[in-house]
Amino acid sequence: MFRRWLRRSELPALLGWDLWMLREIASWGDGGRRLGARWEEVAGPRIPSILGVRTVDLWRERSITRWLGTLGVRNPDAVALGVVPGRGTVLRPIDLKFTLDTAEHDQVSAPVLTRLLEIGGDRLAGLLPEGCDGATVEDGLFVAPARPLNVAYLRSKVNCAQSRPILAADVHLIAIDAEEFHAPLPGWSLARRLASLDRRGDISSDFEVASTYYLLGVGVFGAAMAERRTIFAERDGIPDDELLRNDPSDEEAAETIVTASIAGGERSSRAILRNFERRRAVRKELVGRRRTIEQLPYGFKALNGDARRIGMDTESPAGQAAIRSVHRRLTQDYRVRLRERGRALMVRGLSETETLDRLASSAQIERRTLRRDALDLLSAVLGEVSPGESPQCPPPRPAG
Repeated sequence: MFRRWLRRSELPALLGWDLWMLREIASWGDGGRRLGARWEEVAGPRIPSILGVRTVDLWRERSITRWLGTLGVRNPDAVALGVVPGRGTVLRPIDLKFTLDTAEHDQVSAPVLTRLLEIGGDRLAGLLPEGCDGATVEDGLFVAPARPLNVAYLRSKVNCAQSRPILAADVHLIAIDAEEFHAPLPGWSLARRLASLDRRGDISSDFEVASTYYLLGVGVFGAAMAERRTIFAERDGIPDDELLRNDPSDEEAAETIVTASIAGGERSSRAILRNFERRRAVRKELVGRRRTIEQLPYGFKALNGDARRIGMDTESPAGQAAIRSVHRRLTQDYRVRLRERGRALMVRGLSETETLDRLASSAQIERRTLRRDALDLLSAVLGEVSPGESPQCPPPRPAG
């Protein structure tokens, strides 16, 4: 959630950049997710000693937090367990926030944690130690870096105007070292390179200045990495377990691209960013074409009609569920097959534009293949269903 609450001039460490523009640039390299994961890694283990309580670290339980996310309920990063004389065990939600302007008080409120414990059931209760049955649930707090940006947000008009503002008492601020925090992250060496171009010297002495350059650096890193990949790469995003992986060869490759930009006359961080923006615009257009081509040329209406023709009950909930399952399967298989063909064509020497032209021209042929695959899947579903059963899409067939 990006609420505009800060002018450029209000925080000199932004160096004249708009905060939301910085974050947009950082998103080129998944900067927000990387910083959040790094803050969990740095601050999470410190919570018990800082607060003097035992904690259940949900931020470590990736499978459970992903499952909780599917339930449509917010979950904190940790649950603090304290014992209050005369009241027994007290549970408080703790949320790790690298930037407080993305925080809302109900994320650490007692009602939200109570609801989470109810919905999470035995699976969540299994993480709590014995003696938590009937525990009192109270409002918790945010744990965030002690940085000017967070202090400025607490004092901002936007925060104060909220129905329940984030108060100083709701937050525990931790002092952190800029170099120690950013050094393990992909993009930090590029942040230093950009600062050097701007003749900023050592940026590690000012956390907020270091943060500004890191947002630029991780953006350049992401843009450079994208240029190394074909638009037909198997996946577009970065898995959670790779967010903090810092491969020196990736950094070196990104540095090479930046060095080429400097040699071409781009002698400041802003000039470098403008250059990458132009190149990203070209790539974005190509990706848009690829996504259009990836749209299934055999629509749901046609699939529904074919299902009816082979005798499926297309009006029943079970029949519709089966057809939707087949449609999802076709869509996924088509996208995978198209990207495989795209990579194969580029290996033969075609450019991305030429490859897109070739793929677009084969849509009608693909439609016939898809219809044949759809009829095979629908027939398999129809043949395997017993009276009263819900149809299920058969498992994927082995490649080749």
